Amino acid sequence: MVRKINNRLYKINTYASAHIIEIDDNYDEEVQKLRKEIQLDSLGYKLNLLVYLATLTVQGYAILSVTEFNIDGSKPRVAYASSKDFKKIVKYYSRKKA
Repeated sequence: MVRKINNRLYKINTYASAHIIEIDDNYDEEVQKLRKEIQLDSLGYKLNLLVYLATLTVQGYAILSVTEFNIDGSKPRVAYASSKDFKKIVKYYSRKKA
């Protein structure tokens, strides 16, 4: 299968594996619910990425790095762990899980 990527691509390296994900600006039901329950500054693809990374973290994955693939060939690392929104989301999911 071949298809054109219209959204943003990220490589997530965990302790056990690495995978590539595609993130768009559309919120699924879980993210919409999250936005209603806690105050977040991030929007669009950034919020979707933070929610996904927080989900992995709460599930026990040790995320080593997150890299964005840009159209110009650059691959900047994404600083997510120090994000206030990421910390809020992890705290929310941790309480919800307990």
